[in-house]
Amino acid sequence: MRRLREIGVGVALDDFGTGYSSLSRLVELPISSIKIDRAFVSQIGGSGSAVIRAMITLARHMQVRIVAEGVETAEQEAFLRAEGCTLLQGFRYAHPIDAQALTELLQHDGPLPRG
Repeated sequence: MRRLREIGVGVALDDFGTGYSSLSRLVELPISSIKIDRAFVSQIGGSGSAVIRAMITLARHMQVRIVAEGVETAEQEAFLRAEGCTLLQGFRYAHPIDAQALTELLQHDGPLPRG
């Protein structure tokens, strides 16, 4: 994995804060991104807010990108952007599509449809 980083391939720690992705992984692995699990994003406004703030601060100090997954509402987007998370993914922006629809979307001329 270190060799991949050396040649410019990014390595993301997915679903950070859940399952096997522990703090020890942050110092062991040559990561370039941390992905905030949707379980925390869904709790914005409650206990998830504090955890997300901590993750964003941690990523900033480690100089890695932070990505929030599972963004579904304008309120979640606003909170994440206000906290400094600029890489967001979720149904707020697009639903899963097949290869043909993706090809058409990428060839689209003009503003992309939202959500």
